[in-house]
Order: sequence, then structure tokens, then C-alpha cells
Amino acid sequence: MNTNPAPPCLTPEQIHSLLGREEHRIDMGLARAMHHKTSILITGGAGSIGSALAVYLTDFAPNQILLFDLDATGLKQVTSQLRRVYPGLNIVGIQGDITSKSDVTAVFENHDIDIVYHAAANKHVPELEADPKSGINTNIFGTVILAQLAVQYAVSRFVFVSTDKAFRPAGVMGATKRFAEQYLQALQGEHPEKTRFVLVRFGNVLSSSGSVVPLFQAQIAQGGPLTITDKRMTRYFMTTGEACALLILSAVVGTPGAICILDPGQPHLMVDMAKRLIESYGLKPYTDISIEYTAIRPGEKLIEQWFENAKDFTPTHVPQLWTHSQFPDDWAAIKQRLALLKSLLKQGSHPELIEALMSTVVTQNANALS
Repeated sequence: MNTNPAPPCLTPEQIHSLLGREEHRIDMGLARAMHHKTSILITGGAGSIGSALAVYLTDFAPNQILLFDLDATGLKQVTSQLRRVYPGLNIVGIQGDITSKSDVTAVFENHDIDIVYHAAANKHVPELEADPKSGINTNIFGTVILAQLAVQYAVSRFVFVSTDKAFRPAGVMGATKRFAEQYLQALQGEHPEKTRFVLVRFGNVLSSSGSVVPLFQAQIAQGGPLTITDKRMTRYFMTTGEACALLILSAVVGTPGAICILDPGQPHLMVDMAKRLIESYGLKPYTDISIEYTAIRPGEKLIEQWFENAKDFTPTHVPQLWTHSQFPDDWAAIKQRLALLKSLLKQGSHPELIEALMSTVVTQNANALS
């Protein structure tokens, strides 16, 4: 049995094998004018998506890139690396809590921000089922704080990193992201001439923190087994580069309140992904590395979906980028749901909180993509 550590980065051949397709090569020319000489704030800037996004944005020569994150150590590492590689660019690391209004307000008071990329989130499904308060605080109320300040300080674009789990959410993570989408669309309806809010739904990003592929790699490095919750489980995947391109171009072509996705291709059976990854290291599934099935965890779905019908989304003039604009939810109703969640955060039990959260995202108008 081969127990050599798996390499930290996937090779192009492995990416092609895992995706079952070529990586989308997207022309980023449209994004240059919008981002050139601007001040850009990335929340979750020390994370895998936020830090990769910062690298992509350096190509457009912005005036500054502000990285906001709670992780002081990770933030220092990312900012130091970016400053070393891009010495002519103003990279600012800001340690703070997205759920702290004073922390976030200070960013807007001290910097003239043009574009916000909101990637800060609590996205770990099992943990949020056990601790829904953490997910609601970060994914909903953190987004509320940031969005309100974006409107107050006349930010031009606000790009929200959402997830395919927001469609018909089965658990806390997807429900918090869906509620945040609803809130931003309703806020857009209240302020149609101010900040443009664009919502971007991701599938699984191959090499991002918390993704299954790095977990599989670590399990291969230890000699197995690879663990999958159910042999019928399917997921959509994209690369980090595709994710960053989707975010950046959505800021350009996304209409106010729109949901944007990258053409997801076909979903992948997780067991097939596991087999292909094992084989990419010259090993044999079940012979060199075993695959074991555990059980579906709370908050998980067997099958992730982007939409009810592909006709819900329309192609844009950017190949592979689809968008859907829908009527915003009623602002008064959204505020009532927020008030209920805020009250239950203080004095409600976990079951009460989860029940209230799920009820907020299933009571939708006919046009909602939930």
C-alpha cells in the first residue's frame, strides 16, 4: 500500500479527470475597466476563496485591496505573501469580526470602498446543525451589517458568495445563505438606485478549505479509507479559478438583485470522484485504498440542485455565465423574520431557532428560486 503524502495541489490532469471536462477559460477583459483604480473590500480575505480572489484582482491594478478576516494569523500570512509578490499594490489586512457592527463600520469610515466581495461565512454543514446560532450570526446578521453599511457609504457593487445549498435548503448552512439572498434582494428593492447587489451561487470548489477533495487527498496520504456518506450522493464542482472568474464577472454583468451561476455541467457521483482521485495517484480503488460509506449527516442532501428548471436562468454575453433576476421579497416581511431570528438568538432553544430559520426560507413568492 502506498502511503506517500498526496501533493497539496491538484495537477491539471487531475482537475480534468475530476471535473470530467476542461476547465472553463473565461475572458476577463470585461472586468478590467470596472476594477481598475478602485478600492476593493474582500471579507473572508484569509480564506481559500477570498485570498485567491485577491490574487485575480491584482491583474486589474486597483488602488487598494482590503482583506477583512477574523483569523489574524491567516490574514497576516495572506497579506504578507501578496505584498511580497505585488510590491506596487496597496494590500491592507484588517482583523475584525463580520458580526461586529463597530468592526465593520470602522472599515467603511477609514476607507473609501467601491466594490465589496462578501466571502466571509460559516459554511461547515455538520457544525452548523449543532450550533445554528453561529451560522445565523455570521451568514445572516454579518451580511445584514455589511450590506447596510454598503448602502450607507454608497458602495457601487456588492457581490455575495452564496451556494447551491441555498436552493431548497435541507439544513442550517443552506437556509442561512438563502435567507441572506432574500434579504439582499429585498434591500435592493428598497434602494434600487444605490448599491447593486449581485448574488453568486457556487458549487463545490475543488481545492477550497472544507471541500471534500482535500479531505480525500489527506485520506489517501494516510492510506485510506476514503469516507463517503452515501454511494448515491452527487455534487457539482468547479475550480478555484472558475469561482473567482464567476465572482468578478458577475460584478460586471449581474443586474440588480440577480442570482448568477457558472454553467455547472453534469453532477458527479461522489464515489466516482473518489475512484478517479485514487487512480490519479496510480493506486487502485478498493485494492490499494478502500472506500467506506458512513451515513448522511444532518443538514446534508443526497443531490444538490441549482434550480427547478434550466429555463429559470438565461445565458449572458459571457459564455458559461447564467443569470436570473427575480422580484424582491417584501421588505416588511423580511424585517419581521429578522426580528424573530434576533429574538430567538437571545432566548430560543436550538430546535426553535432551526424551525424559525427553515420557515423563513420556505415561505416564498412564486418566483423565488428556493
